[in-house]
Amino acid sequence: MVPPSPCICCCHTFTELRPYHTHQHIELPEIVMTVIHFTLYRGKCNACGKTGKGYFSETFQTGFGPRLCALVAEIGGIDGNSRQTIQSFCSSVLGFNISLGAIQEIIDRASGAILPHYEAIRDKARSVAVNHIDETAWKNSGKLDWLWVMASSVVAFFMIHTNRSRAAFEALIGSWTASWSASATGFTRTG
Repeated sequence: MVPPSPCICCCHTFTELRPYHTHQHIELPEIVMTVIHFTLYRGKCNACGKTGKGYFSETFQTGFGPRLCALVAEIGGIDGNSRQTIQSFCSSVLGFNISLGAIQEIIDRASGAILPHYEAIRDKARSVAVNHIDETAWKNSGKLDWLWVMASSVVAFFMIHTNRSRAAFEALIGSWTASWSASATGFTRTG
């Protein structure tokens, strides 16, 4: 609460105080990366002489935590940002260096993790009776691709394809091709 400044008559007392404006000041917290070092040891068993080794948990296998991986994948998905852009962001904003190969591995794992959800959305879109279908130009690393959409009142399914063709249309609708008819309001499955 910020009270009024003293009145020009030098009075400090006000009645009927009411808010008249809300001002926000937004700031990021300092980003401090958490780095856990694992020093693995090996040694000889005193009883049998075999070598034993220490192992770290599978949770840390990739070397990058889930929130960091989600951020890297998100940045990669924004307007098709390049791996070099992600690498630069990690260095300049987050303060750590990461290889282009590690970035690609993170994006590949994220793509694999969301694939079942993408396929479920696709299957749901193909199961409804009425869909609205459209395509629009989509720049992909400077190359012209096409963003296709099949949307209904239930779900919207998006697909990027290299062509604006019947083959691309059929790739979008998949098994929904059994029989369909075009109308002014969309495509309707008739069988």
